[in-house]
Amino acid sequence: ESGEEIRLGGSFTNWDSWIYELTEVQPGLYQLDLPLPPGKYEYAFYKGLTTLVDKSNPDRCYTPDGKEASMLVVK
Repeated sequence: ESGEEIRLGGSFTNWDSWIYELTEVQPGLYQLDLPLPPGKYEYAFYKGLTTLVDKSNPDRCYTPDGKEASMLVVK
């Protein structure tokens, strides 16, 4: 949806979801450029206190508190 505040948290932030906020680049399309060194990363998007998986990425994992999250490998 357009006009939302969407944040990013993951293994690279110790699951702190208040460090990175995405920018709405088109109505309902959010983006964040975040250079990461090679490695395996677990992440999720956050809207308020709600955790959201990345619908464009089918690779899944679970957060330390048992919530479903997305996984990304940077080469």
